[in-house]
Amino acid sequence: MRDVEILRIDLECLNVLVTTLRNIYSKYFCEQLNEMVNANCKFDWEDQEAYQKDIDRCERRSKSYKIRYDLKKTEFDNLQKKIEAKDGKKIDKNYFTGVLIMLSRHNNYKITKEITVSEYCEYIRQFNLYCEEMTKAVK
Repeated sequence: MRDVEILRIDLECLNVLVTTLRNIYSKYFCEQLNEMVNANCKFDWEDQEAYQKDIDRCERRSKSYKIRYDLKKTEFDNLQKKIEAKDGKKIDKNYFTGVLIMLSRHNNYKITKEITVSEYCEYIRQFNLYCEEMTKAVK
């Protein structure tokens, strides 16, 4: 979800930069656009034909963001459908918040949303092991 949102925001930023630079020159925006699309365009405002070609070039290069976004969104949607079919629960921020609360209760201290994915996975792995041990102990 995080990756999808980051790519969506980047894509929106690129669109704003391109749209803005078509009508207004901003050295800062030009630098940002070059950096985002990994280009080295000159953006010479005095030569409008070359300036517009540079913007067109950056716009074409920004299509890779759209492709990455579409792929990541499809991957996320498929994962979400798979989990919803299995658990009947919708995967959203509330779902992850609920899991963090459950893990926090289990560990007796608050786990914040700033944990890394690997830490999150390790908490889940350890919690699952604990549950298996408790199930075996009850039997």
